[in-house]
Amino acid sequence: MSNFKEQFMYHNTKGYERELAIQNDVCERLNNLITEVSLVLSRELKKTEKIDISSEGIDFVYKELESKFPFKDAEEDFNYKALGIDVSRVKDAESKYLPFRNKYIFALDNGTFCIDEFINSKIYDKFNVYTENHKQNEALNICKKLEENFAEATELGIIDTSRMKFVNNITKAFKVDVDQILKEFRIKIDYGYLKKIGF
Repeated sequence: MSNFKEQFMYHNTKGYERELAIQNDVCERLNNLITEVSLVLSRELKKTEKIDISSEGIDFVYKELESKFPFKDAEEDFNYKALGIDVSRVKDAESKYLPFRNKYIFALDNGTFCIDEFINSKIYDKFNVYTENHKQNEALNICKKLEENFAEATELGIIDTSRMKFVNNITKAFKVDVDQILKEFRIKIDYGYLKKIGF
């Protein structure tokens, strides 16, 4: 029973949408940090600086500000006030992004970080679910045929749709669920059950 080849089962759409929302939020936090840094430095940031902020942090920002301190021996806060600079917004933006630094990769497009098509496809692919053993392959192939037969039988009126829910009484591999295209109840494969086969 060697030569196992995984087969695509389904796409975890809810998991993908949840992950995409998280990454969009982190990307927004990063862009906000870039904006705050640019404001406090009173200049447009270079591409390399933006990339450094995304992965290394903002130490260079404080070094640049320190180089402008009028009172070298005084406290940082005193010097910031003397320069008329408020770093609290930068620190706040950094604290919101810091827990996620280096966890995700974003594309830099026209000076703004974003999730481009390539990154989006990588996130999408992460939520494709595949079979993990021979028994799952066999069960999946049988269930696909049965699902097609159930669909055809429903179209022909052979299946009493009011009694579809009783499919669970004869098999664990199917459930009654809404077909996303037809927007009506159909007998569908229960992939959660199939994923347990062979373990």
